[in-house]
Amino acid sequence: MFNLRLVVRIISVMTQEEFTYMASEIRTKAVSIAAKFGYSTDDSEDIAQDVMLRLWSLHE
Repeated sequence: MFNLRLVVRIISVMTQEEFTYMASEIRTKAVSIAAKFGYSTDDSEDIAQDVMLRLWSLHE
C-alpha cells in the first residue's frame, strides 16, 4: 500500500539525486491513482506532475 506520510518523511531528508531515483515510482503510482478516479490520461499526467512538484516543495 502507498503510504504518503512515509514518502513525505523520506523526501524531507533526501538529496535531489535520491528524489530523482524515487520519482519515477511515485509518479507512476500517482498516474495510476488518478486514472482509477476516472481522469483522462492527460489529466492523470497533470495530476502526477502536480504531486511531484508538491512533494519536492516539501523537501525545501
